[in-house]
Amino acid sequence: MNTCVKICVETADSFRELAHPYFSSHNNISNFSGVNPLNDIGIMTTSAICLSLALEMYIESILTAVGDTPPKTHDVYKQYLRLPNNIRKSVEIKYQNALNQYRNDNNDGETAIIDNCIRSNLAAEDVVEKEKSKHEAELQDHSMRAILQRASESFTTWRYFFALRETETITFFTYEYCYLNIICSILRDEIDSLNVL
Repeated sequence: MNTCVKICVETADSFRELAHPYFSSHNNISNFSGVNPLNDIGIMTTSAICLSLALEMYIESILTAVGDTPPKTHDVYKQYLRLPNNIRKSVEIKYQNALNQYRNDNNDGETAIIDNCIRSNLAAEDVVEKEKSKHEAELQDHSMRAILQRASESFTTWRYFFALRETETITFFTYEYCYLNIICSILRDEIDSLNVL
């Protein structure tokens, strides 16, 4: 048993568990179209930070278990790319199967995605609409790589969510809970299959 991996996994499990209350407080986890995250901003932000940390720590656990040193970054996509090819391939196949099952179970195709555009009054309305259309198009890609790329700086984004300054930039805060939770679940199973705990 690898003690470092065990501690990392148990910590990740705890963070993941802390992410659930925000979503379990709503009746229908699969449809958040009527939810205003600003009504529960503290709980929602905490959920996003905790799930981001869990994802990061599951990846770091696998890297440690296979003898690699996790990179010193919160970028989960960069961390994920460090995983051995055979593990990445296994995880991506399992993700696609789980995603298909999730879609079958939720006929409406909706997922628990919180997506808010926060912008300064300095940004012109036509620029906002153009950026929003581009962002919405990107959200149509539910591949594991696309989800991880969008969540690459998730911990940092949500950790410093409150520190936005007024600029001409447009910032989208997207929290793709169900997809990220599926990925966490698969990574956790992958850790168990490595027999390191």
